[in-house]
Amino acid sequence: MEIYLIRHGQSQSNINNHLIGGRSPGSKLSEEGRLQGKKLGEFFKENVNPTIIYSSSLVRAVDTALIFKENLDKNIDIELIHELAELSQGEWEGKARSQIYTDKQLNIINSSSGWFTPPGGESQIMAQLRAIPWLVNCIHNKWKSEEVVVIIAHGTLINNLVQFILNFDRSFTHKLEIDNCGYHYLQFDKKTSAFTKVRLCQNKIS
Repeated sequence: MEIYLIRHGQSQSNINNHLIGGRSPGSKLSEEGRLQGKKLGEFFKENVNPTIIYSSSLVRAVDTALIFKENLDKNIDIELIHELAELSQGEWEGKARSQIYTDKQLNIINSSSGWFTPPGGESQIMAQLRAIPWLVNCIHNKWKSEEVVVIIAHGTLINNLVQFILNFDRSFTHKLEIDNCGYHYLQFDKKTSAFTKVRLCQNKIS
């Protein structure tokens, strides 16, 4: 079983990266983001043969999935999964990073081991607890050994999925630099119930 965890194309909140994005449900793809989705579909058309596409229900992920499918040029289902939405930053969303992320605040966040929760938002642990059960159920009960799964979601959520799967130190999670329309590749062997191959931060789409 092959799993591609893909970050959505460039969005309006990515362009305005001096502001805290988080879930930002109204953030749409930029023109560059739409082009990235097109190139991603063309790349997969030549190199990969997906059997199913899952997408976060947020508009920037859904639009990436639709553009990807159109350029993949294959009759394939897209399923929207609410559990794959980006980690919510609650009351902080839309505020200046420089205003919120002071040295003192960053020390609090970085020392919390994923438990820190912004006001009205989610911790990394909370995001994992809604997304991981869906992923585990699909791997064990839904997807077949020959499945090639494409999951289009969000950078922070995806990196937290990988952190859980590989069980590395949580402090390294934010260091996984996955570009827009970049991806992590995972291979799962159902006979041994183990991930047998991992390629992180595949960011070049040619």
